[in-house]
Parts: sequence; C-alpha cells; structure tokens
Amino acid sequence: MANDPAISVTDFATRIAATADSQEIGWKAGIFLGTRGKSAFADLYGGLNGMKPITEIMDFRALAGQEIVMTLDRPLGGQGTQGAATVTRLVGREEQTQTASYRAKVGVFAHAVGGEQIMKTLTVEGGDWDNRQRRKLTEYFAWKKGDDIQFEMIKREHTRNTIYPNNKAAIDDLTVNDTLNLTTVRSAQSMLNSNQAEPFSMVKVPDSGADVLQYLLMGPDKAFDGLSGSNQFLNLMSQADTRGPDNRLYKGGLPNWNGMRLYNWQIQDGTQFGPKAAPCAPVAYLGAALPATTTTTAQDITAGTTAQNAMVPPPLWFQYFRNAQYIGHEGEKIAADTDTVRYLAVKVISGSDTGKIALFSYKVNNGNKIVMFERLGDGASGSIVTTLTGSTITWNSGAWTTAAGANGFKGVTKGILPAGSIIYEVNSAGVPFVRSYALGRHALVAGYGSLAPLGANGNGGAGGGMPGQRLFQEQDHGRIFSVGFQCVWGCRATENADNICNGYVMVYSAWVPPGWPDVV
Repeated sequence: MANDPAISVTDFATRIAATADSQEIGWKAGIFLGTRGKSAFADLYGGLNGMKPITEIMDFRALAGQEIVMTLDRPLGGQGTQGAATVTRLVGREEQTQTASYRAKVGVFAHAVGGEQIMKTLTVEGGDWDNRQRRKLTEYFAWKKGDDIQFEMIKREHTRNTIYPNNKAAIDDLTVNDTLNLTTVRSAQSMLNSNQAEPFSMVKVPDSGADVLQYLLMGPDKAFDGLSGSNQFLNLMSQADTRGPDNRLYKGGLPNWNGMRLYNWQIQDGTQFGPKAAPCAPVAYLGAALPATTTTTAQDITAGTTAQNAMVPPPLWFQYFRNAQYIGHEGEKIAADTDTVRYLAVKVISGSDTGKIALFSYKVNNGNKIVMFERLGDGASGSIVTTLTGSTITWNSGAWTTAAGANGFKGVTKGILPAGSIIYEVNSAGVPFVRSYALGRHALVAGYGSLAPLGANGNGGAGGGMPGQRLFQEQDHGRIFSVGFQCVWGCRATENADNICNGYVMVYSAWVPPGWPDVV
C-alpha cells in the first residue's frame, strides 16, 4: 500500500463545489459511459429518432421538465372522398384528429460505498481506492438501470403483450414441456406485428449498406436451454446455417429466425450482497439452514449470513422473486404483495439428501427474506401440509414422489435443508420459469433529469445542473468516509394511441434444472 497521507475529503469537496474541475467532470462522465458498456442492454439504446428498442432522451428538461407528457397521434383511417367536389363534398366529412397521451418521469437514485481511514490512500479522484469504487459504482448503476427496464416491462405487461409456449394461458399452466421453442418465437413476432410494433435495424446488407429490419428476442441462457437442445432447432442449424466448423452448433451463438434476431443472455449469479442473476431468471442460495418438517411453525427463508443480513440497509437477496417491492430511479415500480400465494423449490446441495427437493409456498417477501407460508410434508400439522394451498403439488404423488426417478430426480425431502441449497421460484405445479423479452423499435423511452444547480447543496459535490453527481461524506474527524454517486434517470414502456404498451412482448417459458422431475 502507498504511504501517501489520506486526503481531506471535506477540503477537496469544498474546492469542487467552488470551481469547475475537469477531474470531477471526467469522474461523472466515466460513470455515464461505463454504465452503457457494462449493461446487457447497452446495444439497445438509441436517440429520439434512432432505430433501437430503448429511446433515450439525454435531458428531460428539453422536453419541459422531470416529468414529460408523451402525446401520440392516431393514424388516419377514414373513408375519404372520391370524385368532383360538386358531387362529394369534404365539408362535414373530415376525419377528426385523435390523440392519446401518457406520462414518463425521472427520479434521483443514489448509492455509496464506505470505508475507514486505514483503507484510505489518496481518496482524491484518480487515486487507487477512488478508482476501484468508481468501477464498482459504474457496474452497480449499469445493473440498476437494467433492472429498472425489466421491472418496467413486468409492471406493464398485459394480455395483449404476454405469451406462453404451446398455447398455454398463464404461468401456472406451464409444464416442463413448455420450454422456449421456435414456434413460440414466431408467435411472439406475430404478436408484435398485431400490436403495431416496429422492427428495427441491427445489421446492414453487406453490399448496399441498407438496414435489415428485425425484431429482437432477448432471453436468459436458462430460456435458451430448451430451445438450443430441441430437435427443431438442431435441424434448423444443420440445414440452414453455415456448413462445417463455422456452424453455430460448434461455434456457439444463435441465428436469425424468420425476421427475429435471437439473443442468448448469459447471466452470472455474481458475488454481490444482493439479488442474484436477473429479474427474468431469479435464483437465491439458502442462508440459515431450515429445520425438518418436525418443526411445524413457519420459518424465515433467508440468504446470506447473519452478519450480512445485519447490514444497514440489509441486502435484498429476494428482490427478483415475486411479491417483493421494487423501487427504481423514479420511485416504486412494483408494490409489495402480501396476499398472493407464490411457490419456491429448494434443491439440497449437501448431506444425505443431496439432490432432493423441498417445496414451499409464501406470501410475504420483503426482499431480504421470505416468510414461509407452508412447506410440503408427509402429514398436516401447523405450517406443514400434504398439498400446498392453491397448487397441484402433493406429497409423494404425481411427479413429487419420495423415491428417485428419471432425469436424475432424487425425490422430495422432509429433512433439514442445509445452508447453500439452491432456491428456485416455481409455479403452482412446481415448474421453474423464466422471462424473455421480444422487443421492437421504441419499446421503451428513457431519459435523464438534472440535479440542483452548482452550489445549491452543501455536501461538496453539487450537481451543477447535471444528471449525475459525485457524493462525498466524512465523519469522525475523517476516520470514516464514503464516496458515492447519484443520478436522475427514468424509463417508461411506450404506448400506442390506444394507451397499450405495444413495443415489446413478454415471453414466459419453463426452465428445467438438472435433476428436475417430469412435471406435467
């Protein structure tokens, strides 16, 4: 570690507030630019008249404020008139213009990372500690914007922009046979067309440079597991793709399919103290071990250690699971739900029950922990039941037998569940499911707002009318300190003249982890 003395954050912040500083501007610019490159949605942003699924407006102020009203004109479709004016007069036959509107807004979201003086060598911008924290904040805000986009689409899904494989009608209807397939891809494309969504340009014709207009299906790798292993897909690749070692079966990657570009999003769980994977494919890992079904009182289903969960605020391990509240840049997108019954499956990873599965229902999910409503067992007592309420999941019946079965299924367990066991969100039949997004042009609008003018606040990192701000905090005579970032941003799913979100289609499909039973 360098021997340089710790810089006074307060003094440095005062200088920043009083003068224009190229380092400060560069620091903020590094966050803004970095969030693009580190986001799975990086290539999907475009300008106001761009050919991308996400229309980004650099400053909502240019469109009259932190909240803007988007006004839409309905296309003309009247009869018109034909012939001489003396015979067919237009007066009284004009088609009246029709408009609709919706609101999009931005809000401020902040996060900071702290430490003690023993860690602080050159906290001035450009120092080692500062740059490490800036990289982490860049990754954090990139992921946060991606979460906002996904929860915005979840919030505004409706019957005309939601689809399931094999003509299923709901999440709870999915079986292990209802994985993503090419027929579903084609159905999503048809739904985009029927909703008046627009294809957009991702590639150009090599010779002419003309745009090739397509839709995009973006899904997690768990969704594409079923598709890439299907005979239908394998036959397509062997017959239609490049022959020889350049075939995508060998090189990886996914092709275009009937005007739909397929994007397999490889999602890593990560080691952060927070939710794992992504809203489209959540997963968690059991923190404290859960007792056997001989304990009949409801238990808290946790992730992380006791010390981690004592952090202020506590990590939101289960934020991607249903019933949890979600707060985005502009405020609450998803309200907490404490009434709807949801379902979890816990797969044991160690001990004598390794590979076996325990099944639960819940209602309350505060993001940090899930409160067990019921657990599946061999007898009914307290919170232990033989059939989970509202489900087809019954102890030692159907797919959920205590004995081992096909596909590596080891059976269900009523025993102790050790820490580290894998937690999946499942439907009322016990089938894990994931989301994919079929996107058209201008599916969402996103934009920045602005913070207070230069010198309008006293924390040393005044916004200067910019959408982002570097934050400083120093306490206990400089022994405790933090550096952070706040940003004014927001996103909203766009709507057509019928006030229907029409630029995307939500595709729900089953996902079958290794060792899962044949749930039909």
